[in-house]
Amino acid sequence: MANVAQQQRKQRGPLSFNKALAEFERRIGISFQDKSFLETALTHCSYLNENTDAVEHNQRLEFLGDAVLEAVVTYHLYTTMPEANEGKLTNMRAALVNNFVIGKVGEELEIDAYLRMSLGQRRDNQLAEKQVRHIRACAVEAVIGAIRLDRGSGVAELFIRQFLLPRLERIRNADIRDPKEALQEMAQEVWHITPHYVRLNSTGPDHQRTQTVGVYAGTRPLATGVSDSTKHAEQRAARKALREEFDVQFLVWDEVNP
Repeated sequence: MANVAQQQRKQRGPLSFNKALAEFERRIGISFQDKSFLETALTHCSYLNENTDAVEHNQRLEFLGDAVLEAVVTYHLYTTMPEANEGKLTNMRAALVNNFVIGKVGEELEIDAYLRMSLGQRRDNQLAEKQVRHIRACAVEAVIGAIRLDRGSGVAELFIRQFLLPRLERIRNADIRDPKEALQEMAQEVWHITPHYVRLNSTGPDHQRTQTVGVYAGTRPLATGVSDSTKHAEQRAARKALREEFDVQFLVWDEVNP
């Protein structure tokens, strides 16, 4: 998981945390009046287990940032998509406000290089991609919460508009009602493989068959789905795989209104 910021740190030696804060401020284009907010946002809970120079981790700020992010995205969708019904708006928001997308923002910001965490946690992160993505997403939300407290709602919204809302155009042009397409896109991006579906079982009388379908990445099973049609079973398997592998929640409205 080497990245530019981490490589630079190796070349120049460990950053002092104050220098790391200043560098991160330059990266996001926001200067904090009270640096302690950003310091807390970039402190993982594991850091407190091994160090005494911090008194608070970022989970409370993450809680606040999550609410701020959802409110900004909800308002943006409501005001820019007057033709969309509640179901489509909900799907659009779910496609943007999730650990996979927010974690990608954290990756682009190279937020790992600025986070304080325990040595053990850093070692674990080298092995667990999903865990790293979750930590990045939580840190980004904590930064949003810190911006909201220090600079106000307007600057927090500017951060969200700069780093998250541009992704909406890509989502807007996709058929986000179909989780199979979303799973294929994410699997190809992360694993460079196209998932495939296998019918595992079919039970019941001919007029009322129950289909069980599995979705696989190569030979690795990701999830199974059960429905009265193969199409809907595949959708449910994809939706479950999205939730379990990428922390993405999808509502399959075609199952309700085929």
